[in-house]
Amino acid sequence: MFQYEVPSSPNQVPPHTASPSSHNATMNAAPTVNLNATSPLLKLPRELRDEIYNHLLLPLHTYTSTPPRSRFAIHKFSTPQPTYIDTRILLPVRPPMNILGTCRMLREECVEVVASLLNSSKTISKPRNQEGIRSNAGAGKGDEADWEENNNDGCVQITMEICRPIRSNLGSIIPIRDTLSPCFLTLAPIILSKVKRVRFVVWAGWMWWSGPQRRPAELQLARRIRSTHCLTPDQMDETAYASSMAKFVEPNEPDPLTDTLDAVLEHLPLVDTVEVVAPLHVSDYWNWDLPQKKWKGVEGWLESPICESGKRRWKSVQRSLVVCQPPTESLQLVFYRKTEVWERDSTDPDNAMGREVRITEKTAEIPDEWPNQTEIEYETREYSRIE
Repeated sequence: MFQYEVPSSPNQVPPHTASPSSHNATMNAAPTVNLNATSPLLKLPRELRDEIYNHLLLPLHTYTSTPPRSRFAIHKFSTPQPTYIDTRILLPVRPPMNILGTCRMLREECVEVVASLLNSSKTISKPRNQEGIRSNAGAGKGDEADWEENNNDGCVQITMEICRPIRSNLGSIIPIRDTLSPCFLTLAPIILSKVKRVRFVVWAGWMWWSGPQRRPAELQLARRIRSTHCLTPDQMDETAYASSMAKFVEPNEPDPLTDTLDAVLEHLPLVDTVEVVAPLHVSDYWNWDLPQKKWKGVEGWLESPICESGKRRWKSVQRSLVVCQPPTESLQLVFYRKTEVWERDSTDPDNAMGREVRITEKTAEIPDEWPNQTEIEYETREYSRIE
């Protein structure tokens, strides 16, 4: 005979008599989270965790500063795109976002692993898929971006454009690039502020390669005298001769590339090794109205410090001028290279001479038969200075 067990309390409900609504509420309730529980990954030794981070790192990636244009919104093509100091940012390796968003400890450890790889002299980047994962292929120039990726040596690479016009159906204009892109400002506190070496690729226009525009110092005075006085033919000849022999002065304005590097290096406090590469298309090398020695127009920048801030302690600074034909990696030739290496500080506390800087300059002229003739002779000059 069936016997019913009486509840000990009026509020107690037997298990077999529980209402369906209470059962559904129990099933739909959110699972409780134990805040004191730790991730199983944190229980592993640090060396093993670093190996796991290396296995999970993502391959090479190129970030672009401008958003992609919509192919279906025709009216947006007439809207001018914003221009920034940085055009592209190339990372040989990058951390996965799911690890960065797990917890603070995993985030810091993963960023340390990425920074150690980017700062090492022999960084091996992971191969990228053939279909490509570039964030925005339409924003950048494809051939130039491919050339930059092929010539990357495993360090962070930032691409910039100086005095370079933007061409459209109505002509061309040189935009003002005085702000950093949101992409750069996002990556700076996460990864870029941890790197110690960086490579800049500068695509510059004719105005930068030709150098600052010089003006004669006494030309305005000669014009004023000639317009306010009636001169004899002899005096006019003397005035014209003085105008032609007037000394040319260059403006004291800083080089635009120096200002641009200052703005970028301000967000990279640990950088002590810099390489600046200024590539020049082979067609522009032969067709632009430049001096016989193509680096003469930028001698002011080559002889000046890499940036105006004098508080940074450099290890190595290298500047290279390259003629190239993107995207072909083999069709490139360096016609100027300047390497500055700072010696280590002396252990003598009384040494007030400063640090010695060893400088090596290599120059060459591109032969007319290039690229058929690839062998050229470099003129090497070595000297030093004290800072």
